[in-house]
Amino acid sequence: MSASIAVVGMGCLFPDAMDLSEYWSNLISGKDSITEIPDNYWLISDYYDKDTKKKDKTYSKRAGLVNSIQFDPLEFGIVPNDLESISVEQIFSLVIAKQALMDAGLYGENAKKFNREKTGVVMAASIGKNAFSLHTRLQIPKYRKILLNSGVSESLTEKVLARMADAEVEWSANSNPGYLPNVVAGRVASRFNLYGTNYTVDAACASGLAALNCAVNELQSGNCDIMLAGGVSLDCTEFSFVSFCKTPAISSSDRIKPFDRDADGMLLGDGVGIVVLKRLKDAIKDKDKIYGVI
Repeated sequence: MSASIAVVGMGCLFPDAMDLSEYWSNLISGKDSITEIPDNYWLISDYYDKDTKKKDKTYSKRAGLVNSIQFDPLEFGIVPNDLESISVEQIFSLVIAKQALMDAGLYGENAKKFNREKTGVVMAASIGKNAFSLHTRLQIPKYRKILLNSGVSESLTEKVLARMADAEVEWSANSNPGYLPNVVAGRVASRFNLYGTNYTVDAACASGLAALNCAVNELQSGNCDIMLAGGVSLDCTEFSFVSFCKTPAISSSDRIKPFDRDADGMLLGDGVGIVVLKRLKDAIKDKDKIYGVI
């Protein structure tokens, strides 16, 4: 029979919840954390139209949005000048991994000793959104030809393109690892000196459960003794809104009504959640706090 697995630590960042305590309080109180997209995300006037058939438009403008976080790059071994090249998925995952490890008693003052060689990380994540900015930057030669062929003067063309380039992320040595999804797990493992299995999975809406399943398998096989498993999604961009509206998967009423006969789709939301897992017998032996058993 496969070994039971204990959840011994948790960390999270969700809409209106900077940590596990706030999230639990929101659940208990039934708080609705769905809000209208603010201007610093994207302009509703540019992308929104209630006509579901309108080209290149979203018919939804509400989502679950997370708050900004305090982040000291030096604490996590990152040079401040490199931050622009590193996706928010990687940055937020570092912060929440620290939360989860501290909750499990494996980080910070009086942290328990554990075998780092057999501690791994599996995260659910997709490509960092800075990749889209870099891709836009590479389209500038195409825009130059379009402008010049449309009769725009060379001097004005160059001014326009310079402003476009200034609005996008610049290429650097950190650009490639900065947007790769596998580096989400890799950066957590590297920063916290965890030398067991580490990789990223993507199973669409089941990605978080896929990560959990993979982590459980690592523990049951004996490959690892401790696993961090979780997921990160920070993508309430205009790209995602238009994409999911054209599927169409987003609720046309901008309301989530699961299991209701009037349910008409989902809404987008941001969040990060990570759990620390051990085999149950090891958690009991180590006198760990046990939230639940898989």
